[in-house]
Amino acid sequence: MRLLKRVAHVFDAVWSLISPPANTLIGETLIDPDTLSLPVGPYRQYQIGGPFSSVSSYLESWIRKRVLMLQEQEGVEEYKSKYLDRILQFTATLPNSIPDIVNCVPVVVTQADIGLHNMILDSDPPHDMKAVIDWEFVYCYPFPFSACMIIEPMISENSDGSESELTEGLRAAFWNEIPKWRDLLSNESCQAFIAFFNFGLSLKVQFLHGDKGDVEAKWRSWDRSCRVVDAFLDKYG
Repeated sequence: MRLLKRVAHVFDAVWSLISPPANTLIGETLIDPDTLSLPVGPYRQYQIGGPFSSVSSYLESWIRKRVLMLQEQEGVEEYKSKYLDRILQFTATLPNSIPDIVNCVPVVVTQADIGLHNMILDSDPPHDMKAVIDWEFVYCYPFPFSACMIIEPMISENSDGSESELTEGLRAAFWNEIPKWRDLLSNESCQAFIAFFNFGLSLKVQFLHGDKGDVEAKWRSWDRSCRVVDAFLDKYG
């Protein structure tokens, strides 16, 4: 728990490292060490394009890319048979479905591979954080991106994607250590962003290795994605 709290302060330091101007584009960046300027280019890791001038345009591109990945995925025919038509019907009017309030989400500088494998700790107790390394992937990105893609998997998921028994305590310990960001994450704009981002994240399910005919096993492995997609489409579809 003590280590997790230190990790929270690492995220705080990264998010607070540079305050991008209000009109900062969203995408991959290289920080100029002399001027601390943030030239922003396309987001290469998932090939979704960019740079984006708004959070809503980023979310639209993110979801459309994830839909395309689902369409091209093999071995998940049962999942596609149940959901793909409904997903395509929703995304046909996607720009009108994304609420304007997501554009109130702040854009921050994000190191996209923060984890213990990229943190240098003091060798002596209490093992204070000394540095974060491997800044290969740096983004100007909506703040909740880190919560969805890095922090939640780090503290909450078992190998099958389910939450562990300790999840709520770990989540509270992390965010209570950095109350400014905790409060920001809970506001309406960030919660709307998380809903749309996680919908896109959940569209592409995992291919189940082993017995391809074990349909029940497939649905068990897809349970978390199904719950996210069902809840989202029931609310926004």
